[in-house]
Amino acid sequence: MDVIDDTTKIKTKRKAEQASNDVKPWIRGFARFGYMSMGMVYILIGILAMMAAAGVGGKTTDTSGAFASVAAKPFGEVLLWAVAVGLIGYVMWQAIQVFLDPENKGTDFKGLFTRLAYLIAATIYTFIALKAAKIALHAGSTGGSKQTWTAKLLAQPFGQWIIGIVGIIIIGFGCYQIYNGSLVLH
Repeated sequence: MDVIDDTTKIKTKRKAEQASNDVKPWIRGFARFGYMSMGMVYILIGILAMMAAAGVGGKTTDTSGAFASVAAKPFGEVLLWAVAVGLIGYVMWQAIQVFLDPENKGTDFKGLFTRLAYLIAATIYTFIALKAAKIALHAGSTGGSKQTWTAKLLAQPFGQWIIGIVGIIIIGFGCYQIYNGSLVLH
């Protein structure tokens, strides 16, 4: 019985390695850049959340507000274009994971569920990449009179603490995404 299990494991590992090798190195590099871009977006949002909690600026902590803050800085538009391109790389990698299955997730329930999650993530990050590109083109709205969820929460008791903690968590997740981009996709 153990011999059959070992043989199956070896065959599965070889199949995964071959599928992994089928993905071109430039696509993997593009995906790494995407993971890092995504991490930077999360770190930026987290920093803005912490700044809002401390009362030193950073009034908007959603992606639109973060992108608008970046666009207002010198070379901000260039950075937004880099983020948009990086996120498109991440989206492409997610699409490859959905359709080509280089990590050999399989077609059982767990594998299909994982691949569905990749598809959902690809859809969400497509919209975020488009938002970054739109703001970089000055086509997006950088302001508005409606109150953000952050401003509403800051008006509540302990709101500053909650926003600060959320900011730290988001920064941590951003660092994790940068780690994924630099080490996981080898």
